[in-house]
Amino acid sequence: RKAEAKKITAILDYRDRLVAYYCQDPSVLRYQAQKAAVRDAATLLGVSEFTTGIMLEAAGFTRDHLPATWRAFTAGRMDMLRLRKIAEASSELEDHLVAHIDAG
Repeated sequence: RKAEAKKITAILDYRDRLVAYYCQDPSVLRYQAQKAAVRDAATLLGVSEFTTGIMLEAAGFTRDHLPATWRAFTAGRMDMLRLRKIAEASSELEDHLVAHIDAG
C-alpha cells in the first residue's frame, strides 16, 4: 500500500507541476494541461485515461480537503479503492462536514 501511495503521490505532484508550467502560457487552457498530464500518468500506471482521471481527482481532493485521510493513505493504512470511495462520498458534502468527518 505504501508503494501505491508513493506512486499516486508522485503522479499527482507531476500533474500539478505540469499544469502549473503549461498554464503560464495564456494560449494553453488548464483543461488541456490536465488532460496531457492524465494521459502521461495513464501510460505510467498502465490503466485507461478515464480510470487515471478518477484516481487523480480522488487523490487530489483527499490531499486538499481530507488531510487525516491523506496521511492514512500515504502511511499505507488505506488502499486506493477506499480512498476513492471516501473522496467520492465526501465531495458531495459541505466543507464544514468534510472537515468534521476527516477529524472524526
